[in-house]
Amino acid sequence: MKKKKDQWEEDAKDHFIADLKTQGRGDWIVSDSDVVVDKQTNRNFDYQLQCGTDFIALEIFRLVEKREEIISKQVMEHNRQFRCSRAAHQRDQGLYDSHPACFRCPST
Repeated sequence: MKKKKDQWEEDAKDHFIADLKTQGRGDWIVSDSDVVVDKQTNRNFDYQLQCGTDFIALEIFRLVEKREEIISKQVMEHNRQFRCSRAAHQRDQGLYDSHPACFRCPST
């Protein structure tokens, strides 16, 4: 019996299929899920996509646990870029900027 996928996995798969279609790479459908490739180790992949006679093995994983972490990382990257450009500007003017080596951005 196949395990029901989490909603984030379904969303990621749907987004991937839609992106393939947008790029003009065909109308892909899910032809199977939790496809076992090695029965001894139970090694598998999440989805088998098919377009005509072509197949894609799709494995979904996430790099962060929550959407808020992505937002926080985007805020951190924006803040880092701002600090770097500000430091470069101040360096050009002979000024020095001091800030902590690490800090936490609040979620937005």
